[in-house]
Amino acid sequence: MVADARALPFRDQVFDGVAALGVLNYLAVEDMRIALWECRRVLVAGGILVVRTGTLLNRLGNMARAVYYRRKVAETNYYPARVYLGEMERVGFRTLKVFHSLDTPWQLTARTLAKYVGYLMLRALWIVARAI
Repeated sequence: MVADARALPFRDQVFDGVAALGVLNYLAVEDMRIALWECRRVLVAGGILVVRTGTLLNRLGNMARAVYYRRKVAETNYYPARVYLGEMERVGFRTLKVFHSLDTPWQLTARTLAKYVGYLMLRALWIVARAI
């Protein structure tokens, strides 16, 4: 199903968990707040929300693509963790865990080694929160 994150086509309080993986960083802060309200609305009390953001490299890559293609591309934002956490708290979530990670598990390969060398550019922010 394809839907606008700011207007989820589900009844209130029908899910035990919601995952917003690589979604919120495409939204302006005001739209992120609306999307989080929607996540809270469809979650049962005590339900879990998992958020994964894009990386700084995603943001830089989109800026480079826009220059290369000479047109606007899907814009990503690189918000600090406090922005996500503040908005989540504002709409009724209690943070359970916040961490950064890479998409690739540690393996001794040139590709993975390159990812870990560029860790600060490639790490994604993960937030796990409970609806209160």
